[in-house]
Amino acid sequence: MSVRAGKRQISIAMAGYFVLLLVSFVLFVQQEVSVVAMRSISVVLVFVAAGALQFTSSLTADVPSVRALVARPALSGRLAVAIFAGTAGALAAAQVLALFLPMSDDVVLAQYQTEGHGLWSALLDYSLLAPLLEECMFRGVILGALIGPLGRRGSMWASSLMFATLHLTPITFVHHTLLGLVCAHARLESRSLLLPIVIHGVYNAIVVTLAWP
Repeated sequence: MSVRAGKRQISIAMAGYFVLLLVSFVLFVQQEVSVVAMRSISVVLVFVAAGALQFTSSLTADVPSVRALVARPALSGRLAVAIFAGTAGALAAAQVLALFLPMSDDVVLAQYQTEGHGLWSALLDYSLLAPLLEECMFRGVILGALIGPLGRRGSMWASSLMFATLHLTPITFVHHTLLGLVCAHARLESRSLLLPIVIHGVYNAIVVTLAWP
């Protein structure tokens, strides 16, 4: 890969990351956003992310097209074990931290009950919309764009660390990084975005269910 092409792909990855970081920061600061408004924003962002995925896939072969969202994953026994072990490790880290520190999820989930929304409403947002958006961007656009200049391992770590920082909560940095690595590995090994979306969705469903007030 030429230096120019590498710089272009790093620019693509960083542009996607900073756009999401800006949106995350604005929503974090703006405390009065309702659950319904947040859901509407998430739906719009999912379509934007899918469009970005499709567009970026035309620029580099390492970024999958939107077809990867429904492509049947190539799942081996070894990959299944790695996914289970990594996801279990991320969940364990999250639960240990929750024993000693207040988690931001507690505040957010309490808002659902305050506004009259049930558990299924929270699962819709956390286990469907959030995984669709974040996997399209982080395991699709960003991971794919970084493979050329950083290599497989470097792109996995870089995209996972960027994914962790997006949540703007230092105490969740460890388990979000672990989750990012699991999803990145699943994406590259299975050649599908569907598998990391399912992993992310199941992980979030467990976390939300355990943290539900």
